[in-house]
Order: sequence, then C-alpha cells, then structure tokens
Amino acid sequence: MSDHSDALDPDEKAMLEAWLAESGATDVVPGDLRGEIANLAERRRVEVNEALRALGYDYKDRDRIRRGKSVPRPKNARHRDVNRKRYEFYISQIVDWDTTSLSKEYVTATWFSLTAENLDLAQRWWNAGMNPLALEQITALVEQGFSPADLATRVKDRSLIYWLNRGATVEWCVLALGWSRKSS
Repeated sequence: MSDHSDALDPDEKAMLEAWLAESGATDVVPGDLRGEIANLAERRRVEVNEALRALGYDYKDRDRIRRGKSVPRPKNARHRDVNRKRYEFYISQIVDWDTTSLSKEYVTATWFSLTAENLDLAQRWWNAGMNPLALEQITALVEQGFSPADLATRVKDRSLIYWLNRGATVEWCVLALGWSRKSS
C-alpha cells in the first residue's frame, strides 16, 4: 500500500487527511499510510506555526487560527465551569436542599441558561424576591420579557412579586404590568 501513498501528491494527502479526521475512519487506513499521514500532519502543523510566527502572530492568535472559529477556547469552558459553581454556591445560600426534591445540578443549569450565564442578573432576580426553586415561574417570566425591576411594580398597592408569591399566575402578572404602565 505504501506504493499508492507515494503516488499521492501533497494536496491529495492533505485532502485525505482532512477527510479521515472528519470521518474518524483512521482505523481503516493501512498502517503505512496512517504513519505517512501523521508525519504530514505534524510537518504541516509546524510549517503553519512557523509561517504564522514569521507573519507576526502571537501564540494566542496562532492557536486561534489553527483551531478555527467553531472550536471554543478551553479557557471559556473553564470559565463556564467556575461560573456554574458560583451559581450553585449562591443558590445554596438561599435554598435548603434537604426540603426540595429538585437537584442542585438541575436548578443551577436552569438558572445558568435562563440568565445567559449572567450571575449578576440572576442575583437581581433573587434580590427582587424570586425563589430560585420557582423554575416554571421564572421561565414564564423571562419568556414574557419581564425584568427583575418589573417585579417591584405596584398593582393594587402590592408589588408583583407579592402577587406571584400569593399564587397569581404569570399571565395575570403580564396583564397587571400592562395595566400599571397604562395608568402611569
């Protein structure tokens, strides 16, 4: 099979390498060609790195160019994990986990996604009086375009968070918010 790999020009080898990397089918390639592809890949990586260095790109830019746009930086994944732990910590300050059947991971993940990883926004919801375990309510409120400041809106001499905690539906709160805005 090595005589066939010698027949491939560098561009064909690169296309074959890319196809194999995408398909994950490297186990069906004979050993000779697999070694040749690995050598070619290492040579190309070094050549690309050196060319980018000669053009003046620093390490971070060279890394970003080699990875491409679709692969996030590993730093972002670490940051996301740390941020998720911070959410869990702050929710645990408010919630007694022994009294609920919901898991920490589920509650944390829900708040994490609802607030688009913005812990400050989540804390504004909690400081406005929103219970971190009222996931259906907060989901409906966010879908309706509510903000934490809207919970302080007065309706019938009481805030919307008061009415929510007393069993009012999210639909009623949306209507009440509309009434209060019209009357202002």
